[in-house]
Amino acid sequence: MPKSSPARNRRSNDQANDQHHQVPKPCHTCARVITPRAKWERNWDEIRFCSSSCKSQRPGKLVRWQASGSSEANFLATPSALSISTIHEADLFVTDLEAWVEAALFEAAKKSTEGRVATCEDVEDRLTSEVDALADNVAISTGQQEGPTIGADPENCRRTQDHPLCSALRAPPGQRERVRRAARRLAILEPRLWALARLQHTTFKGHVQLFQRNKQLTSLEDVSFAKGPIGLRWNRNDAVAPP
Repeated sequence: MPKSSPARNRRSNDQANDQHHQVPKPCHTCARVITPRAKWERNWDEIRFCSSSCKSQRPGKLVRWQASGSSEANFLATPSALSISTIHEADLFVTDLEAWVEAALFEAAKKSTEGRVATCEDVEDRLTSEVDALADNVAISTGQQEGPTIGADPENCRRTQDHPLCSALRAPPGQRERVRRAARRLAILEPRLWALARLQHTTFKGHVQLFQRNKQLTSLEDVSFAKGPIGLRWNRNDAVAPP
């Protein structure tokens, strides 16, 4: 059996030492732990996502939708939606999907009390309710684009419950996991990495904390592998604002 050369042994030892000094860190999309790997030893500082899936689903998706009647007023009356939607050309709205979810988590956490702790499931219901406030008065294109455009052919449009925001929420990884990902981001990532941080007009005071069975999830490992209902609370002692 051929012996390993001294140079090869040194390279193996150097790689092991480099990997040993790499500290696990959270994914910028799902906020689960990224474990150091040998293939990342030379560019560990540049690794931001745990998988190609998380890279393709990273925050930043903008959903365009067209409203009519009073539906947009109903939607914008909700605190989370008011924080993150912008209006272009009268009735064409643009919503940052992940910022919307994060804002809803903030609002739910602020309403938590000792007797009634809000959960990620509550936020799922809240987002669905906000979309429901729009559904009756929105014309949705039957095409494959993210949302309808002004001047779309009326024959190609129909009124439907399949609102672009609803479709975006349900797209992979699904609404449940999307909410839980956002909750982990708010608990683990630096505020500058939140989706909300891209919205310069938005200021959220405080910090979201995650709980399970009255135990706060503080470590990256706890947050990464938490299963079942996750409670939300708001720590008002921290002041967080976009840079």
